[in-house]
Amino acid sequence: MENLASGLKGPELKQSNLALQWKGLLGHIDTRFQKLQDQFDSERNSLQTRFQELQDQFDLEQNSLQARYQELEEREKELEEKVFNFHSKMESKAQELHGIERLTEEKRKEVDVTEKRLVEVEKLVKEKETKCDLIQKSIEEGTEKLCWVRKSLEERSKELEIKEEEVTGAQGVLNAFREDIELNRRQLNAIRGLLRRRRTCWF
Repeated sequence: MENLASGLKGPELKQSNLALQWKGLLGHIDTRFQKLQDQFDSERNSLQTRFQELQDQFDLEQNSLQARYQELEEREKELEEKVFNFHSKMESKAQELHGIERLTEEKRKEVDVTEKRLVEVEKLVKEKETKCDLIQKSIEEGTEKLCWVRKSLEERSKELEIKEEEVTGAQGVLNAFREDIELNRRQLNAIRGLLRRRRTCWF
């Protein structure tokens, strides 16, 4: 009987050591999972902060471009009014030239004055075109910058997806270990129950 009892202690001790090993492994996996979760949360917070900074910068640049665009529209309206007034004056002067032949010389002087005004208008038009080119260039630069920001966000999103997959994989491994531990516990309980029944039969 004593030999049989000592023989039974060996498997029980082995099962106890195995349970302790599984418990230690489970604790290690929980710690690793928590580190991955903390890293994931940190990366996500960093990405959200960066995205908000870029969004604020984009809104600021967009407001600036809208203000410049409104200023450009106002200048265009002023230029159109000047051109319209100029054409109106030209038509009026032409009618006067056709109606009053004896005032030809005087009208020529008025034409000279009008031509000078036309030169000034053309100069204003050229300046306007130059400003339009500068605004267009600024818009193109802003568009390129936005494309770069979008590309950067896409890259960060891909990195985040990879980290999420790593966390999911770690959770799968953890679940598998837990299932193995549960199976071992059931087997151990079955062995213990069998040993109890045998001991009862012996006694």
